[in-house]
Amino acid sequence: MRKMVITLSTTLSLLIIVGQFNVWDSLLLFLLVGTIPGTSFSLPPIAMLICMTLFAGGVALFIAAQADSAPEVSEKTLPKKRYSRI
Repeated sequence: MRKMVITLSTTLSLLIIVGQFNVWDSLLLFLLVGTIPGTSFSLPPIAMLICMTLFAGGVALFIAAQADSAPEVSEKTLPKKRYSRI
């Protein structure tokens, strides 16, 4: 219980700090318009399209790789008899 309270309070503190630095606004402007935070430069729309396509493809490949690497359930085999011959 104590660890959960510490984790929750730390997470909330980080969210408040990030909110004060306008990180959410900068991220949203980067994703929608392509403006690079802290500069007056913005990416062209085709570059943003390429970046988003590569990112979505990478996420899809990661999810597919996780689904393929699921552990196989093998049938239970009986143990070898130690004293089959006397």
